[in-house]
Amino acid sequence: MQKRSFLPAIAGVVWVTVYLLLKFAVSPPLPSSMIFMYMSLVTVCILLYVTVFEDDMSSFFGPIAAFIRGGEGEWGMTKVSR
Repeated sequence: MQKRSFLPAIAGVVWVTVYLLLKFAVSPPLPSSMIFMYMSLVTVCILLYVTVFEDDMSSFFGPIAAFIRGGEGEWGMTKVSR
């Protein structure tokens, strides 16, 4: 049995949490262009954090590559698009 990694879920939760904090918790409200700049920075930081270690990188990008590659299993871009 393959070890499941929750790193993509954690990265997604961090990304959404930062967005919600910037959108609703900061007073006065930030312009959307500034939120976009901050979220770009958060995205780059998350990707840098994930790619620091080889095993974390493979566990993060592995499901994404398997989805795009398709073929084996029931999840694949070709099966979802049909």
